[in-house]
Order: sequence, then structure tokens, then C-alpha cells
Amino acid sequence: MVVYINTVPVESLTGPAAIERAVNVTFDTLKSVGLTTTLAHFKLSSQGITITDNKHRFLRRHCCLF
Repeated sequence: MVVYINTVPVESLTGPAAIERAVNVTFDTLKSVGLTTTLAHFKLSSQGITITDNKHRFLRRHCCLF
């Protein structure tokens, strides 16, 4: 199981700058309105990573492996 915390758009940022933005936005959201975590199933295959949410907060995310 994976605990899904948040999704943050990072536009064209990559590497440390993208991580910094995602962490800052997540903590700012936590301070202002709070966050709801979600238990999710995590599947790794040769096509990529799929995260599926049973509570349908985001339903399914797929990320390709490079």
C-alpha cells in the first residue's frame, strides 16, 4: 500500500526545483486547509507505475518509466 498525500503541478520545473515546489505547496496546503491522505494500491510493471485509489479521490494515476 501507498499513502497518497497530494498532487502538485510543477509546470516545466525538473529535478530539485520541482521537488522543492511540490514540498512547499503541500506543506502550505497542510497549514491552511489540511490534507486528506488516501490509501492506494501501487503497481510496478515494465510499462510504468500505476497508483489506484479505492476511495476514488483521484481514481488512477499512471507514470511511465524512462
